[in-house]
Amino acid sequence: MNKLTLLLAVLIISFSAGAQNACTPTLPFTVKDGNGLKMRKGPGANFPVVAFVPAKSEILLCEELFAAATFEGINGYWRAVQYKDKVGYMFDGFLIPGSVAQMDAYTFKMAQLAMVNSLIQQNPRRADSLLTYLNHIARILGYEKLIGMPKKDVDSIFMYQQQTPPKVLEPTTEKPIPEPSKPEPEPAKPEPVVVINYNLLTETANYCGDIQSIDPGLIWYAVYRRGDNFYRTRIDVMVLKSKYSVGKGMEFDVRADTDKEVAFMFSSPKVLDTNWAVYQPFDYFVTHPNKLFPGQQIELFAKAPVADVHNVYLSATGAVLEVGLCPVLENYKIKTTAERDGNPIEQDITPLFSYMGQCGQPEIYWFGDMNNDQFADIIFVSVGDKGTLFTLLMSDAQGKTSLYRKAAEWFNQTCE
Repeated sequence: MNKLTLLLAVLIISFSAGAQNACTPTLPFTVKDGNGLKMRKGPGANFPVVAFVPAKSEILLCEELFAAATFEGINGYWRAVQYKDKVGYMFDGFLIPGSVAQMDAYTFKMAQLAMVNSLIQQNPRRADSLLTYLNHIARILGYEKLIGMPKKDVDSIFMYQQQTPPKVLEPTTEKPIPEPSKPEPEPAKPEPVVVINYNLLTETANYCGDIQSIDPGLIWYAVYRRGDNFYRTRIDVMVLKSKYSVGKGMEFDVRADTDKEVAFMFSSPKVLDTNWAVYQPFDYFVTHPNKLFPGQQIELFAKAPVADVHNVYLSATGAVLEVGLCPVLENYKIKTTAERDGNPIEQDITPLFSYMGQCGQPEIYWFGDMNNDQFADIIFVSVGDKGTLFTLLMSDAQGKTSLYRKAAEWFNQTCE
């Protein structure tokens, strides 16, 4: 097996294993020259030491990134590792990939190109997580020393061009042969939009809906409040048969394996940074409406309530025909107004709701920037007689006239 084939196999196995179980150390790495490194019990320098790993030792590294850190001016992340029969965490800034230590630029580029073609042909939806993985490897581990920094309008990671000197033609008096006319090139087709799939859940007891749609094997996160901030943490989802029944059918409990008070849970097709927070005062919806009546407006922010060009304005239009516990509304619509790339975008998001609630007015359950595109993502809640519908609108739409798409919904069906 030649060097290129071996590297391609290592990259594909490493990426595939990481995508299936992000916390299983499978990536072969080596400790840099020096005094060696300490393996710790948790992702931080304050955790107890599990083992001392000498320099040039071979270890297995986990794809998932934990806390960011900087040591001796080197930026990196704490990662789960395995050294012989020991498991723990180490700072990846002092680690190097064992497979490319002696690799030349051409072989490395060809291996990456082959890996991209192979995996994307198997499943085009994995393009986003694949590119994120390769870019992180190149940035953190210094692969750019082999492949060179990207040039303007050229992605040097996936493109290798052998530079050859131009051929010098001898002067001639003969009349040159005219070149045949070339047909006009067809206009370039727009690249397909990569849609990232999410799933949404809330913790619930005595759930009577379809549990087949809940996949505990995905990469799940819980968003929880602590003080005036929301944070997210990696979790496992548990679907358990309820001990106490309130109805006649099968009843289940949906839980996150954490002692934190969870606001909601969502799955992502790729590993996300848990060093993430959204500042939202505890009494925010005391002074701001979470259910909009015609003529009302609320400003939504991505990370904190400050003036920003990426803030989104949510407003309601229509008419109130009768007042009461459930007012009678006519032509009720919810609209968003934002600015993207210097262009104003106004979108009627009313068609994105499968159900508007028994009073016809979905309420804002939560908002904040989940996907780090600087725009607020929104979760609405629509209350009905048979349960509660949660609708997740993500700000990753690609259209010129739309900012949001319905990324997921979760119907918490009651058992009564």
